[in-house]
Amino acid sequence: MIKPIELSLIVAAILCTFSVSAHAQDDTDAAIKRATANMARQQKYDLRYKLKVGDVHRWSTEHSESSRTQMAGETDEQSSRALAKVGWEVTAVDSQNRITFMFKIDSVDMWQQKNEEEPISFNSETDESAPIDYDIFQQCVGTDVTKTVITPKGHVLDRQDYVPQAKIGMSKMTILPLPKNPVSIGHQWYMPGSLSAKDEDGVMKHLETRVHYTLDKVVKGNAYIRFQTEVLTPLESPRIRSQILQNLAQGFAVFDIERGLVVRREVTWNEKVQGFQGAGSYLKYTANFTERFVDMEAEKARLAKTKIKQLEDGPILRR
Repeated sequence: MIKPIELSLIVAAILCTFSVSAHAQDDTDAAIKRATANMARQQKYDLRYKLKVGDVHRWSTEHSESSRTQMAGETDEQSSRALAKVGWEVTAVDSQNRITFMFKIDSVDMWQQKNEEEPISFNSETDESAPIDYDIFQQCVGTDVTKTVITPKGHVLDRQDYVPQAKIGMSKMTILPLPKNPVSIGHQWYMPGSLSAKDEDGVMKHLETRVHYTLDKVVKGNAYIRFQTEVLTPLESPRIRSQILQNLAQGFAVFDIERGLVVRREVTWNEKVQGFQGAGSYLKYTANFTERFVDMEAEKARLAKTKIKQLEDGPILRR
């Protein structure tokens, strides 16, 4: 017969064994996670546009922005919102895989207001004519806006505008530049650029800039790429800064590696500057832009599965 003290020792030994086993399992799970994460960091991804002749791809975009300016004792406030449906139609892919496509605007729905004035708006799907401020957008809808030639890595080789360049949020078409070689998570690359603005004396100054890109992660075949605009030229003039706020963007893009397309993009602006026009002047600018890929095949499949419910009885006639 097992004595109580012996039973206690046996139970303690069993519990100790379970505890050691549980800790060992935890250590094993942690080691597997570390190894998996390390493999993911070392894996390389070849990011490139994969477009074919005849491809038609569409995105829905939304851009909202607001600004508040205080100067000489007066305040000016403006806000706007623009929805757009845009698309690429691939017309050629040459022997070097250079891609030619037409950028089109299918529809727009726009609104803006200044201070307490009556808002103005235009919806291309419901309005026959547009206010003067939106006339250029009405001209763009349903036409070829831009013809662009790019490499599979997103470098623009040629661009022709068929209508006066219109700014519909960022849907005027921004091409995501991709790294030349396959890269692993954490890789960084840059796209150089420049800006111009006048200083307090009215002298035009040129600023060297770049967009800083980072491959943040890859999830289910989608590459998440962070980006931010950086001004490399020392920027000490509030006047110059007030003129370039709309160019100081940051955000992320989601690139579908298998499709070879940007399927999502989100950009934010949140900038302010004090003293650009005297000590009491102040300017704040905020904006958001989203772009989402419209999967046409999935949409067609969804519509094909939609069933129209039929009435079992005949029509009801009222007397």
